[in-house]
Amino acid sequence: MTVELIGAGLPRTGTLTQNFYRELMEAYPEAKVLLSVREPESWERSFRDTIWTMSFGDSVMPLLSNARAEIDPVWKRYLAFVYRMFWGPQGTFAQGNETPAQLIEQMERHSEEVKRAVPPERLLVWEVTEGWEPLCAFLGVDVPEEPLPHANDRETFLDRVMGGALDKLQSWYGERTTV
Repeated sequence: MTVELIGAGLPRTGTLTQNFYRELMEAYPEAKVLLSVREPESWERSFRDTIWTMSFGDSVMPLLSNARAEIDPVWKRYLAFVYRMFWGPQGTFAQGNETPAQLIEQMERHSEEVKRAVPPERLLVWEVTEGWEPLCAFLGVDVPEEPLPHANDRETFLDRVMGGALDKLQSWYGERTTV
C-alpha cells in the first residue's frame, strides 16, 4: 500500500515542505496533508535556537555554517533555499523575525492558512505528543510496535549543522595541506 502524505506544518528543526503544500496537493490530489502543530512559545524557542540562530545568531553556529558554504556548494544552495523559504519576500517570516511575538504570530497565521486551504477530509492537525495513533488512523495504516522516533531535536540539529561544518572544513583543510 502506498500512502501519499504532504507536510504543511512549520518545522520543528527542519522539514521543508510547508511553503509548497498547495502545489503538492495539486500534484498529488489523493494525498493527505499533515499539519504538525506545537505550543507556540515552545516552538518559537526551538526554532530560534536552531534555524533562526543558524541564519542570524551571534554564536559560532552561523560562523561555521557560513564557512562551510564557502567550500561546499550543496550547503551553500541549502542555505540560500532556507533564506528564500523563511526570510525572503515570499518566505514564511517575511514580515519580520526579530522578536518571539513576530515569529509566533506568523507561525499561527500559517497554521490558520493551511486549515482554510485544505479540505477537512484531507487534513490532520497533529501534535507529535499525540503519538502514532491519530497519525496512523488518518493514514489508514497499522500502529508500529516501535515508539515514535524523536530524531529532530535541538541537539541533533546542532550536530548536523556544526558537526557537519567541522567535518567538511577539516576534510577540506586536510586536502588542501596534502597537495
